[in-house]
Amino acid sequence: MSPLWFFRSAQASEMEKRRLDKELRGSRWVLGAVFVSLVLFFSWANFSEIDQITRAPGSVIPSSNVQIIQSKDGGVLEQLPISVGEIVDQGQIVAQFDKTNAEADYQEAKAQVAALSAAMCTFWACSSVPVKNRTS
Repeated sequence: MSPLWFFRSAQASEMEKRRLDKELRGSRWVLGAVFVSLVLFFSWANFSEIDQITRAPGSVIPSSNVQIIQSKDGGVLEQLPISVGEIVDQGQIVAQFDKTNAEADYQEAKAQVAALSAAMCTFWACSSVPVKNRTS
């Protein structure tokens, strides 16, 4: 059958018209059923009302304890050698932070230890406790 069969149907003989009607009978039924279904659906959608609307305040309650995830020592991210979805090995560096703040904190703590050590030496030197009872 040629793709433009419908142009020839007007000039077809009575026998060809009957054969064509017989071939297209099932397709016409399907097309008619789809059309009737669509008309019924849109009629129902136009004239019916859905009266069930529910609104309520609510809150989400977790089923287990809430954990706050945060960095122990925050800082500026210097390098991120991995990308999203990449598989990493144990011990592999996944993020590298700028060491400036950590280094400053370390030096400050070191100075505090030195100051407390000096204060402790001064205390022991000025106290009346004999040297043999001192703990280091």
